[in-house]
Amino acid sequence: MAKQDKLQELIKTMTSSEKRSFKIFAKRHVIGGDQNNYVLLFDTLDKMSEYDEQKLKKELGKASKYLSAQKHNLYNLILVHLDNLHARASIQDETKRYINYARILINRGLYEQGSKQLQKGKKLATTHDLFNDLLHILDLERILALQSTPADGLANYMTEHYKEVSDMISKLQNKYEYLGLSDHIFALHKMKGGIRNEGDLEEYQQFKKTLEQGEADALSFDARRFFYGANMYYYHGIGNPEKSHEYRRKNVELFESNADRTSSMTGTLPGRVVVTAPVQPL
Repeated sequence: MAKQDKLQELIKTMTSSEKRSFKIFAKRHVIGGDQNNYVLLFDTLDKMSEYDEQKLKKELGKASKYLSAQKHNLYNLILVHLDNLHARASIQDETKRYINYARILINRGLYEQGSKQLQKGKKLATTHDLFNDLLHILDLERILALQSTPADGLANYMTEHYKEVSDMISKLQNKYEYLGLSDHIFALHKMKGGIRNEGDLEEYQQFKKTLEQGEADALSFDARRFFYGANMYYYHGIGNPEKSHEYRRKNVELFESNADRTSSMTGTLPGRVVVTAPVQPL
């Protein structure tokens, strides 16, 4: 079996556009002649079908003198570039950026400008069920209200404000209750697989009552997908593939009817939108 190399494995996962932009990045961010060595190392590993250190050293020539250190530095440089490249594509990062902008502006007394940034962040966070971020936004909205709301309207504002805070906390708790259910059933499924004896059946059936309550109590998109995922693994585990497939289909339909949520599912691959945890396909 060919020896695996983590740097080459990382390079092989990169798209053509990522590779192209990385080379530009390396030329801009690596000082002196080392930039050419990094690009040469990058290209050589990319062209190799299997890792061969002797062949690599031969291809690099004098540039292989500090190969171990160069590989380590190149690996970290690629991660830095990919992080920078994809940060703006993340809904979570974009929302946090608006929150940070708002905080900067509010701290400088620019309340109207800060409010506009919060509105942008709140719209994204609401669409994508980012309840933790919504709580941060509500905290900043409270600070703005204390500065700008007339005294005779402040009491009413606070009443509505804390209703909204309570609602966010309830939805956040609900989300994690369903995530916990999904994770526990997934862990059991991964450990046991199918049912082999009465003891295995009893372990699965401890979740039956909760699952039978239905999805009506799932208060958000995430809670519903966790509920579907929990059922998918539960029914697969107890030997009912038809029922398992039914919930797999429901999960796919959930994503199809909420297309705007796909962009926030970082790390979710096409064809695996039913995943409720870092799991392997059934």
